Amino acid sequence: MRVALQADERAEMFANKLLRLGNGETDTVQSPDYVSLLNFGTPAENIDILLDRIYPQIHSNYENHTWLMQRAILAPHNDSVSQINRLLAEKLPKQTHTYTAINSIVDEEQA
Repeated sequence: MRVALQADERAEMFANKLLRLGNGETDTVQSPDYVSLLNFGTPAENIDILLDRIYPQIHSNYENHTWLMQRAILAPHNDSVSQINRLLAEKLPKQTHTYTAINSIVDEEQA
């Protein structure tokens, strides 16, 4: 969406790489289980550096919805997503709350 709306050349290159990778068309696939990500984004030495690069000064920007919408970290597993969310929440100055969702109902009358 950012590519279409902002004509961001770097975002377009990244989006095209993601599409090719997802379609199995990239030559970086080394085996069914592993993919080389050379020249694919900006690597970070560890998770804390990654969070600081993607969400700099989150403690003062977390209420800025426009700022938040311009950032994302993609992760292949829900465990990784949970870890990233927990680490980011720890950087916020206010108490956080977790809201759980349910995607089935016991009684259709209550839907």
